[in-house]
This record gives sequence, C-alpha cells and structure tokens, in this order.
Amino acid sequence: MVGERIKRSGYGGGLSLTVVDLFAGTLLAVFVIFVIYVWLHRDPVPRCYYRFQNHVNMVFERQPDAFYDRPEFRFLRVRLVLNDSWLSFDPCLWVLSEEKQIQLRSFFEELITEDYRSCIESVRIEGHADTIRFSLANCVRTHPNYARELRRVGPWADNTQLSQNRARTVFETLKVLPFVDEMWSDHKIHIGGYGDSWPLVGERESPLNRRVEIHLKFFEASD
Repeated sequence: MVGERIKRSGYGGGLSLTVVDLFAGTLLAVFVIFVIYVWLHRDPVPRCYYRFQNHVNMVFERQPDAFYDRPEFRFLRVRLVLNDSWLSFDPCLWVLSEEKQIQLRSFFEELITEDYRSCIESVRIEGHADTIRFSLANCVRTHPNYARELRRVGPWADNTQLSQNRARTVFETLKVLPFVDEMWSDHKIHIGGYGDSWPLVGERESPLNRRVEIHLKFFEASD
C-alpha cells in the first residue's frame, strides 16, 4: 500500500523509505541519464561554432592591432569590431582607400575560411556614425576635400543614411570575394545603418564611432 513504511535494518537504527521515495529516486536517476545522453549527442553546429571561436582567437593573438577589442561571442553569434586603423572613415565620408579595401578583403578571407562558411547562417554588416550631426556646410568646413568627394560619391541626408552608406561600402568591398558574393546570392548577408545611436566611445568625434561592425550568426542545426 502506498504510504506504507518499508523497514530496513541499518547501523545504529532503521532507515524508513516509502514507495513515493523510491519512485522519486527512480525519476531522478532517469533524468540524470537523459541529461548525460543529450550532452553526449549534442548538435554538431556548436562544435563548428566553438572551433570558429578558437580560430578567431588565434587570429586575434596574431593581429591584435586589427581589433578594437577581443571578439565578442554569444551562443551561435559573433561580433567583430575592427580597430580604426583598419576600418574607419573620415568625417562626412563613407569611402575607403584602395589600400584599406585590399587589407579588408585579405583579413576577411583569413577570418572566414572554407572550414566555417557552411556553418554560417547570416552575416550582418552594421554601419555607424559619430555623434556630431553634420550638415553640408559643416562637412565642407571639416573636410577640405569634401566638395570633390561629394561629386564622386553623392550627397546624404543624415547620420543614419551616412552609416548605411558606410555599411554598403564594406559590403561592396567584400563582394569581390566569391564566397561573399555567393552568400549575397543566398540572401545570407544583411546591411543596415544605425547612425549615431550606438557610439563605441564617449568622445564625440572619435573615428571609432565612424565604424562598421561585422555580426555572424551560425546555424542551429547542420551536418
């Protein structure tokens, strides 16, 4: 009968158990076995993601000056912020020199090697601007060559559009790489601009705020 005590002899006295106690113990054992099974058979994508973490950290150790800070990892997501000496823009502008473009392509090829490309679900390219809201008159005063650059790259309305143009510049630079072009064709690349909403540092005119970030998201399930 449920609730009836089961008496067992023991050292120094008796140990009293009920049928409910035995049932609860069995459930606990089954749960522990289930957790161990799930851990041993966890999805292969996190393994690819964790390998990518190790790879990126090794790149960071080899070229720490390329990054503003250590890459940021959250489950299945990676945030990359390059240093202003590698990827930044003059005030009012969204153009990159040919030297910067070559450097960026080479770095991206080293970072996202063939071993990890099939594991990546999406790439988000985010443009940003500093907190000074430039007008056309301000840009002409701040950047001596702005009038010439304006004729070459066209006008912009506000910091949000300026940051979108910067993200587009980085995308067009990387699109020359075949695997990036393939990702674009597969709708894996997304481009956006956030204006001066998310400054990286407090200094208003810092080149670190005139930046583009790369965000990677890995598949939740894959072979």
